[in-house]
Amino acid sequence: MTNSDLDEFDLARLNLTEEQKSQLRELDIGVDRIINLAAGIKPFDIEEIKTLNKSKTWNKSRFYE
Repeated sequence: MTNSDLDEFDLARLNLTEEQKSQLRELDIGVDRIINLAAGIKPFDIEEIKTLNKSKTWNKSRFYE
């Protein structure tokens, strides 16, 4: 077996089956997706949330008048 035949798990000297390697690759893809989704989330703006909450409350009280 040459270095070109070895994958990242073999090079790390992990003794894994092909199924385990496949599962770890799928996990890696899933983690990358989560990281990309989390990177797209903007941080909460407390003032914006307070403003939205006030407008909801105001609209409800106005509805019942």
